[in-house]
Amino acid sequence: MWLLLLYTVIVSILPLFSIPTTPPILTHCEKIADGTPGIISKVTIYNIKLSTYNTAVGTVAKVSCLDDALVVNGADTLTCLSSGRWSSAKPTCKEPEIVKPKDYKLIIGLSVGGACLVLVVIITGIIVGNRKQTKKLPSEQTDA
Repeated sequence: MWLLLLYTVIVSILPLFSIPTTPPILTHCEKIADGTPGIISKVTIYNIKLSTYNTAVGTVAKVSCLDDALVVNGADTLTCLSSGRWSSAKPTCKEPEIVKPKDYKLIIGLSVGGACLVLVVIITGIIVGNRKQTKKLPSEQTDA
């Protein structure tokens, strides 16, 4: 009998502790950036700049960098979703990567080697040309 009474109490109280199955509807996303600072410093130069600082659900913000020499690392467009989250992780600004050949030592070596070969060919041509000019043919020789 006590078990039946305990079961009845538990079944009647259990709905009070249930977790809602639908997430709450939020009206705003968290703020991810401030407006453009009056003075850009070493601290703020890598901050992102948004086309709008509105955080209402449905807002679409285009992302750029405060310093035009930097590039956006991440999504360049963010949308505030009804879950209260932005569509992508907060982007950052970074210095652009300089693309350099992987085998730059080989390229430099080949360039220097090629330049040396060209110089050898030119010098050899000059030496051979001078020898031909200084050597007289028997028909050009005159008797004194």
